Amino acid sequence: MPNSRFKLQVNVGGEIKWADADKVFAHLMERYTKTIPNGEKPQPYKEKVENFFATIDAEWLQALRKAYPNVDIDTELNKAKMWLLSNSPKRNLKKFTNNWLAKAMGQRQNKQTEAAPLYKKHKAPISFIKEMGYIAPDDVTPPEDDIASPEEIKEMLKRKQ
Repeated sequence: MPNSRFKLQVNVGGEIKWADADKVFAHLMERYTKTIPNGEKPQPYKEKVENFFATIDAEWLQALRKAYPNVDIDTELNKAKMWLLSNSPKRNLKKFTNNWLAKAMGQRQNKQTEAAPLYKKHKAPISFIKEMGYIAPDDVTPPEDDIASPEEIKEMLKRKQ
């Protein structure tokens, strides 16, 4: 590549140097381009993802735990990281992570809703049942004239058909 007409002033370790602009831009394009022609992700994206998850501050982590109490934050962060490394690049990793956890929270709530009954079955205490005047079928002795004879039962069954 021939030398460029443009030079950039660069500070290298406190010393001012001049660099060929074309070479600097070529280096930057190669380093920070989202995809490479063969479809692989450039190394800096992987570094960006790794660095993002390695440097999550305790304050944000605490906020995530408070916002998503039913989600295993550490497990979901590992899943989100692997998804980012194996799929197309995302620009805003913090936003992506928040959306990931919100989706995990929704999935978790749906599983709980499906598994849990709509109401809890409670067994009333016997004293309450007797106070209400309910008599269990086992305790009921019907009067003699209220009992159907076998013939009456057969007649009732015929009428149903």
